[in-house]
Amino acid sequence: MAISWEGENSIVDLINYVFPDLKEYNFNSDDATYMETRALITPLNKDVNKLNTQCLDLFPGEENTYYSFYSVSDDFENLYLPELLNSINSRNLPPHKLTLKRGAPIMLL
Repeated sequence: MAISWEGENSIVDLINYVFPDLKEYNFNSDDATYMETRALITPLNKDVNKLNTQCLDLFPGEENTYYSFYSVSDDFENLYLPELLNSINSRNLPPHKLTLKRGAPIMLL
């Protein structure tokens, strides 16, 4: 299913269509069929991050944020600022900042 772009409401409408009643769904149950039968697919990482953020905001519960750990050898400490390293979003690496909620699906590769 493809949608025509009519502003930010197009994304909200798509999320609500694919994940109806997301705020009310009981994610503490053992029934995983709600998530097993739904997916949003996009070709660009920037769109994936945007959709993930918007969907996660709809999930009930408290957010938990995790940050990557890095270290730079003393020889390169002044060459690579932490802000630069944390801003790199390679398709081969997980993001520096990962936000999760209990019951939200994740994909580990």
